[in-house]
Amino acid sequence: MQDKRIKITADWAIIIVMVLIATCVLFAANARAEIAPGMGILCNTKEEVESIAAHAETGFKPDQAIEAVNTAAGSTACGYVQFLSSEIEVVHRLTVAGHDVVILKMTIIAVMSPEGPVPANLVQYTIAAAEGFVPARLGI
Repeated sequence: MQDKRIKITADWAIIIVMVLIATCVLFAANARAEIAPGMGILCNTKEEVESIAAHAETGFKPDQAIEAVNTAAGSTACGYVQFLSSEIEVVHRLTVAGHDVVILKMTIIAVMSPEGPVPANLVQYTIAAAEGFVPARLGI
């Protein structure tokens, strides 16, 4: 007889745990917002994301742009993160390498760490294509 049970991979298990944590955080805060998973560059301020975009415009690779912004800030102001967010708001529109992009302000409710998902409640900024995705050739 065939075993028809669904095997849950480690990646899916992590996502399930992140969704559960995010749900608990939202209910605890009495929030009524949609939860959106994401992965990308997060920065502490809109201006830092604008600097990432400016570096991308001049040919920097994402890691180089992040390093340059962090060096200028004197701290880890930006990083590449896997996260769950809510309360997403467009705060700025611009063009990078010929592509229309937006800077988004988001409330981050959980981030992934090497040890697993970590609940969070902080405002961060990111960049995304105006059409809802970032073209791979943009490099961000």
